[in-house]
Amino acid sequence: MKDKTTRICPIGNSALRWFHPRFFQQLWWLGAIVLVMAVSVSQAAVAQRAPSMGPLTEYLFEGRDGVWQASFRDGGFVLSNESDPGAIFYLYANAGVAGNRTIRVEVKADWGESSRIGLLYGFQPQGSLYYPLVIEDGGRQISLLRRGESGIEARSSNASNDRWGREGWRELVIVERGSEIEWSIDGQTLGGLGNSELGRGGVGIIAMGTGSFAFRGFEVSGSAAKSSRSMPPAQPGADEASQNAVVPPATTIPAPDSRSVQIMDQAFNMPMWREKVPAGWQVFQRIATDMNRGSYTAFLRDIYGPRGELIRDLGQTTHNSAVGLSSNLIIPKLIATTVQQPTIGQGRTSEMMESLWVVKRKRLAEEQQGRSLQTYEIPFEGMREGKPVKGMFYLMNTPFPQFRDAGFMEFALVVSSPEHFAQALQVNEGVLRSRELSGDYEKRKHQHNQLATQRNQIDHQKRMEQLKVNYEAHQTRMRGVYASSDALHQSWMNSNRRGSTSSGGEYGGQDAFVDQIHERTTINDPYSGQEIHQDGQRDRWFTNGLGDFVGTDDPSFNPYALQGNWQAIEPSRPGGR
Repeated sequence: MKDKTTRICPIGNSALRWFHPRFFQQLWWLGAIVLVMAVSVSQAAVAQRAPSMGPLTEYLFEGRDGVWQASFRDGGFVLSNESDPGAIFYLYANAGVAGNRTIRVEVKADWGESSRIGLLYGFQPQGSLYYPLVIEDGGRQISLLRRGESGIEARSSNASNDRWGREGWRELVIVERGSEIEWSIDGQTLGGLGNSELGRGGVGIIAMGTGSFAFRGFEVSGSAAKSSRSMPPAQPGADEASQNAVVPPATTIPAPDSRSVQIMDQAFNMPMWREKVPAGWQVFQRIATDMNRGSYTAFLRDIYGPRGELIRDLGQTTHNSAVGLSSNLIIPKLIATTVQQPTIGQGRTSEMMESLWVVKRKRLAEEQQGRSLQTYEIPFEGMREGKPVKGMFYLMNTPFPQFRDAGFMEFALVVSSPEHFAQALQVNEGVLRSRELSGDYEKRKHQHNQLATQRNQIDHQKRMEQLKVNYEAHQTRMRGVYASSDALHQSWMNSNRRGSTSSGGEYGGQDAFVDQIHERTTINDPYSGQEIHQDGQRDRWFTNGLGDFVGTDDPSFNPYALQGNWQAIEPSRPGGR
């Protein structure tokens, strides 16, 4: 995207060029005085009509400036660009106490090609560096961008909930804390960033691309100074913004003597994130996506300290007590992979995790899907390599609303000797705050998961169809068995009526006495025509016609709960077979 930023130009009038200074010098000066007076009156009238925009108010104007048309409408400052999708326009002022400012503005837009609207932050004329916080993609995306020598690149990207405020206005806010910033939209915190470029520079408003862009209520808390310039000169040559957004690094880096480490997904051969690791600490990683499913075949990221400290990322899993995967069972097993003889303390909400922007971002994404996010930290103690250690287990849990004690969990832990435990916790927090997620990887992983879900659904449908075919074949086979058995049974019944002695005589008292001694039951199987002896003496008996029998004394027993086609049969009684 070419940075075709415009600025307020000196007064110029080409119609005056025909005056010749030798002959009309006095007349020229008189005309110039009248022109300056007219311009001053015109500017004063404009200033009276201009909406209040804090330190930017004195730089507002009406009229055309290059491709941009400026006007005051609906209590706001409105910029329009109908022709150039690569144009950028911004106003800035050096206002407030750097490093301790809150910058806010309300914006709305009629979207066009490449439209972006928002706050300009950290403008530094030397090197043409600035950070726009913009709403884009027709209002569906909120992004923090960085404009440097190589052009514009995205540092953070979040989906918008698209809940526009009164009359379509939305409020963007950036809060400084030294060299760290945190940004929000309509009171919802979206992310944070910290580096040496922040906590200084000019602040203002910015519009990009074609469309109509309205601003109102720009202010800087504690404003103490104003710039002598409202806009920088044009900055040509900036490249088109990167389409592969990188989610912003968090607010602090662990230590000046740290190094950046890439955590890789070996299956995709792509970095998942970058993080800062202190000098002297070593990283071991083994992470790979299952290429047939959306889960990981392996997930382990360990950071080892010089005095035996361990910071371990254990990945993620689902828990469901209904299938024997209770969280109360999973957590002790994970802790036991690191320490022996663990003693686990009481869990509590993790204030450290709640302060991380990555957690706030994840919670926002879950809430947009109608789910919640819980964070916990659980202290524990144990033995490691024969020495006592202390540890902290960290957990993020997304409960499944439709189930009890079921959800999706992500785990990590820190282990250290007791004397170095507090420092290990600080290092872990610093590493997490330095984490910079890869937008390319998140996009690739999301696409892969979607395809894996589609494949799983297709495979499930195929399995269900095959089960249906197998069931129908089984039913057809069983109908043949039942028909044959029914014919045999009917034949046997015709030739072996109760009271007949042709089949071996009646079942008498002597037979019952013998069965009682052996604790058994005699049954004449109607399917095979054979006399069957079954262990146990039960009041009710059932058979599936395949030689299987079930006896019970329970009057409420439901044979239809069994697999197959079970029918009731009568055991032999004294006086009959």
